[in-house]
Amino acid sequence: MKSKMSVVSVLLIMVLLFSTGSILFAQEKKEQGNVFCISTYKVPFAKLDGFLSLWEKHVKPRVKQNEFILSQRIFTHLYGPDWTVVVLKEYEDFAGIELSSTRDKEIFKELYPDKEERDEINLEFDNSFIGHTDAIVREVPKLRK
Repeated sequence: MKSKMSVVSVLLIMVLLFSTGSILFAQEKKEQGNVFCISTYKVPFAKLDGFLSLWEKHVKPRVKQNEFILSQRIFTHLYGPDWTVVVLKEYEDFAGIELSSTRDKEIFKELYPDKEERDEINLEFDNSFIGHTDAIVREVPKLRK
Protein backbone atom coordinates (compact mmCIF):
# COMPACT_ATOMS: atom_id res chain seq x y z
CA MET A 1 0.00 0.00 0.00
CA LYS A 2 2.86 2.34 0.85
CA SER A 3 4.49 1.82 -2.56
CA LYS A 4 1.21 2.65 -4.36
CA MET A 5 0.90 5.83 -2.29
CA SER A 6 4.48 6.83 -3.01
CA VAL A 7 3.97 6.25 -6.74
CA VAL A 8 0.80 8.34 -6.62
CA SER A 9 2.63 11.00 -4.60
CA VAL A 10 5.50 11.12 -7.10
CA LEU A 11 3.07 11.34 -10.02
CA LEU A 12 1.14 14.11 -8.27
CA ILE A 13 4.34 16.06 -7.61
CA MET A 14 5.41 15.62 -11.27
CA VAL A 15 2.04 16.87 -12.51
CA LEU A 16 2.27 19.91 -10.22
CA LEU A 17 5.83 20.65 -11.34
CA PHE A 18 4.99 20.36 -15.05
CA SER A 19 1.85 22.46 -14.74
CA THR A 20 3.73 25.11 -12.76
CA GLY A 21 6.48 25.06 -15.38
CA SER A 22 3.90 25.61 -18.14
CA ILE A 23 2.43 28.53 -16.24
CA LEU A 24 5.87 30.03 -15.68
CA PHE A 25 6.79 29.53 -19.35
CA ALA A 26 3.55 31.17 -20.45
CA GLN A 27 4.22 34.07 -18.07
CA GLU A 28 7.78 34.43 -19.38
CA LYS A 29 6.51 34.44 -22.96
CA LYS A 30 3.91 37.07 -22.07
CA GLU A 31 6.58 39.24 -20.46
CA GLN A 32 8.72 39.01 -23.61
CA GLY A 33 5.96 40.33 -25.82
CA ASN A 34 5.06 39.72 -29.41
CA VAL A 35 7.37 40.19 -32.36
CA PHE A 36 6.77 42.90 -34.95
CA CYS A 37 8.12 43.40 -38.44
CA ILE A 38 8.36 47.07 -39.39
CA SER A 39 8.60 47.48 -43.16
CA THR A 40 9.19 50.87 -44.68
CA TYR A 41 8.59 51.70 -48.33
CA LYS A 42 9.83 54.75 -50.18
CA VAL A 43 6.92 55.42 -52.52
CA PRO A 44 6.93 58.48 -54.78
CA PHE A 45 4.01 60.66 -53.72
CA ALA A 46 2.55 60.43 -57.24
CA LYS A 47 2.39 56.63 -56.85
CA LEU A 48 1.13 56.50 -53.26
CA ASP A 49 -2.55 55.91 -54.07
CA GLY A 50 -1.60 53.18 -56.55
CA PHE A 51 0.67 51.49 -53.99
CA LEU A 52 -2.07 51.51 -51.35
CA SER A 53 -4.62 50.20 -53.87
CA LEU A 54 -2.28 47.35 -54.83
CA TRP A 55 -1.77 46.54 -51.16
CA GLU A 56 -5.51 46.53 -50.50
CA LYS A 57 -6.25 44.38 -53.56
CA HIS A 58 -3.41 41.86 -53.42
CA VAL A 59 -1.84 41.86 -49.94
CA LYS A 60 -4.70 42.54 -47.54
CA PRO A 61 -6.67 39.38 -48.56
CA ARG A 62 -3.56 37.27 -47.94
CA VAL A 63 -2.93 38.90 -44.57
CA LYS A 64 -6.55 38.26 -43.53
CA GLN A 65 -6.18 34.55 -44.34
CA ASN A 66 -2.73 34.19 -42.77
CA GLU A 67 -3.23 32.78 -39.29
CA PHE A 68 0.37 33.60 -38.29
CA ILE A 69 -0.13 37.36 -38.65
CA LEU A 70 -1.87 38.61 -35.50
CA SER A 71 -2.39 42.14 -36.79
CA GLN A 72 -1.29 44.53 -39.50
CA ARG A 73 -1.32 48.31 -39.60
CA ILE A 74 -0.42 50.58 -42.48
CA PHE A 75 0.84 54.12 -41.87
CA THR A 76 1.45 56.89 -44.38
CA HIS A 77 3.94 59.70 -44.04
CA LEU A 78 3.02 62.93 -42.28
CA TYR A 79 6.36 64.16 -40.96
CA GLY A 80 9.93 62.91 -40.66
CA PRO A 81 12.09 60.82 -42.98
CA ASP A 82 10.81 60.39 -46.51
CA TRP A 83 9.71 56.79 -46.09
CA THR A 84 6.12 57.28 -47.22
CA VAL A 85 4.59 53.98 -46.08
CA VAL A 86 5.23 52.03 -42.90
CA VAL A 87 3.74 48.55 -42.45
CA LEU A 88 3.60 47.06 -38.97
CA LYS A 89 2.86 43.33 -38.78
CA GLU A 90 2.52 41.53 -35.46
CA TYR A 91 3.47 37.91 -34.80
CA GLU A 92 3.35 35.74 -31.69
CA ASP A 93 7.06 34.96 -31.92
CA PHE A 94 10.03 35.01 -34.27
CA ALA A 95 9.10 31.64 -35.79
CA GLY A 96 5.75 33.16 -36.77
CA ILE A 97 7.51 35.37 -39.31
CA GLU A 98 8.91 32.41 -41.22
CA LEU A 99 5.68 30.43 -40.93
CA SER A 100 3.78 33.48 -42.15
CA SER A 101 6.05 33.83 -45.18
CA THR A 102 5.48 30.20 -46.17
CA ARG A 103 1.74 30.53 -45.61
CA ASP A 104 1.63 33.76 -47.65
CA LYS A 105 3.13 31.98 -50.66
CA GLU A 106 0.51 29.23 -50.36
CA ILE A 107 -2.35 31.73 -50.13
CA PHE A 108 -0.97 33.75 -53.06
CA LYS A 109 -0.96 30.58 -55.20
CA GLU A 110 -4.50 29.73 -54.09
CA LEU A 111 -5.78 33.22 -54.96
CA TYR A 112 -3.82 33.43 -58.22
CA PRO A 113 -3.12 29.92 -59.55
CA ASP A 114 -1.57 31.31 -62.76
CA LYS A 115 2.17 31.90 -62.19
CA GLU A 116 2.29 34.59 -64.90
CA GLU A 117 -0.45 36.52 -63.13
CA ARG A 118 1.45 36.30 -59.80
CA ASP A 119 4.62 37.48 -61.56
CA GLU A 120 2.73 40.45 -63.07
CA ILE A 121 1.33 41.40 -59.66
CA ASN A 122 4.80 41.19 -58.08
CA LEU A 123 6.31 43.28 -60.87
CA GLU A 124 3.58 45.92 -60.61
CA PHE A 125 4.09 46.06 -56.85
CA ASP A 126 7.90 46.25 -57.16
CA ASN A 127 7.57 49.12 -59.64
CA SER A 128 5.38 51.11 -57.26
CA PHE A 129 8.19 51.91 -54.78
CA ILE A 130 11.88 52.85 -55.00
CA GLY A 131 13.19 51.61 -51.65
CA HIS A 132 12.35 49.18 -48.89
CA THR A 133 13.66 48.23 -45.43
CA ASP A 134 12.63 45.72 -42.77
CA ALA A 135 13.27 45.68 -39.04
CA ILE A 136 12.20 43.00 -36.59
CA VAL A 137 11.53 44.07 -33.02
CA ARG A 138 10.03 42.58 -29.85
CA GLU A 139 7.59 44.45 -27.66
CA VAL A 140 8.33 45.04 -23.98
CA PRO A 141 4.81 44.66 -22.53
CA LYS A 142 5.68 45.97 -19.05
CA LEU A 143 6.50 49.35 -20.63
CA ARG A 144 3.21 49.64 -22.54
CA LYS A 145 0.90 52.49 -21.55
